[in-house]
Amino acid sequence: TEETKWYHRFSFVGSFTLDRKSTMAHYGTNVEENTSEFGVGVSLYPTTMPSEIYKFVHYFNYTFGIGSTTSTYNAGREQESNGGFDGETADGSVFSNSFAYGVKYYTHKGYGARVEFAYLIRSESYAEVNSRSWARTKSGPKISIGLGYRF
Repeated sequence: TEETKWYHRFSFVGSFTLDRKSTMAHYGTNVEENTSEFGVGVSLYPTTMPSEIYKFVHYFNYTFGIGSTTSTYNAGREQESNGGFDGETADGSVFSNSFAYGVKYYTHKGYGARVEFAYLIRSESYAEVNSRSWARTKSGPKISIGLGYRF
């Protein structure tokens, strides 16, 4: 195919992330966090067409994500001293924005590799539990390296 149109320099990206964390502290206190996030994004290839082979293909990417999260606090031995309180669960929503620069390389057989440097901005807003609500914001750099196959 002939790639001469301006829109051939763009590609669309979809993503799905499951993040499961569990942290145990002193006396058995445990915090579990479960997050599911869907994302959509667009990549721009300013110098080289995205289908090039045997060339380093540079690109910029923006991805927006939305999802849900659950944070569960389970009390350990300290519940003995705080009137038997054994824990609580809070549900929330997740919004994220990612701005990235990457380089990818593919062979004529479809095997490839990529490295991507991104800056991630992520916000989690939790619903009110026991007259308390809170939000958490994360931001910072992220590096991704991967192997792939293009068919």
